[in-house]
Formats: sequence, structure tokens, C-alpha cells
Amino acid sequence: MAHFAYSIDYTREDGSHGGMVGGNADFDTAAAQMQKDVDYYIGLGYSVVVEHFRELCSQCHGAGDRQHKTNRFKRVPCKACKCSGVVREFATV
Repeated sequence: MAHFAYSIDYTREDGSHGGMVGGNADFDTAAAQMQKDVDYYIGLGYSVVVEHFRELCSQCHGAGDRQHKTNRFKRVPCKACKCSGVVREFATV
């Protein structure tokens, strides 16, 4: 099962700024959560930019590597995504 993740960056005219990340296993739910977060920060007077909206690898959860089967301190490259971690990146406009 895939995981969809997003990150947004928000700034205000007075210089205050921040960011947040979110996501869900379902594309429609993740997109709805992202829209809700964007609307919230716009309502507070921030200008908002969606930095990323991605489908992450289900095997490594976007890390590009995973825990070794017998040694929990050892990391091995993820074969499913060929170490990229990101399966698909959606355009953010």
C-alpha cells in the first residue's frame, strides 16, 4: 500500500513563517487534508506554497532504505523504489 505525503510552507507579511507536513494512505484523503490545511493558513492571513505532494514507496516509507531482516541497526537499500523513496511526484500549482 502506498502512502501520500505533502508539505506546505506559509509566510506572513510581517516575516513570520513556518511549515508543516501531512499525509494519508489514501490519495483523496491526503488531498482533502492538504486543501484543509492550505485553507486554514490562508484564513489566518498567510501566503501558502505547497512544497511537495508525493506518493512514497510502501516498502521503505520514502526513506530509500529499510531495516535489515536480522540486524535492526543495519540499513539496506530498498529494491522496490531503487533507493529513491518517491514513487510519484504530483505537480503543485
